[in-house]
Amino acid sequence: MAKFGEGDPRWIVEHRDDGHNVNGWHWTEKDRTKWAKTFFENQLCKEYRQEEAGGWTYVVKVKSVKSCTGDAVVRNRKGKKVCGYDFQLKLEWEGKVLSSDLEGDNTDIGALKGTLEIPEFADGEIDMNCFAYYLFLQ
Repeated sequence: MAKFGEGDPRWIVEHRDDGHNVNGWHWTEKDRTKWAKTFFENQLCKEYRQEEAGGWTYVVKVKSVKSCTGDAVVRNRKGKKVCGYDFQLKLEWEGKVLSSDLEGDNTDIGALKGTLEIPEFADGEIDMNCFAYYLFLQ
């Protein structure tokens, strides 16, 4: 390590009196919130999800993203990229319940719809498979 006042030619960035962040080496941050919101709308509303439990088949699809608040950023610190996000989502969903008969045909029992609220999910969460949500039926 060089002593204070002694330059080291291997240093990529030198101290600058104007405080300029040369080539974004020290710190840059880019807002990616708009991209993330578009990603949620495209990925969550794309396809149906089907699950079977206790002789019943449940088919569910997210109809729309009713609200998406929060932010997403990509930070660059000394050449290393780090993503950060913190969002709250409210989704509108629809589905139906099917009952299987002995021949394996599915009979439509009834339609369901409602909202799903995820009050917060963020990059600092310990376990991304475990977060709070609220499911409402209409």
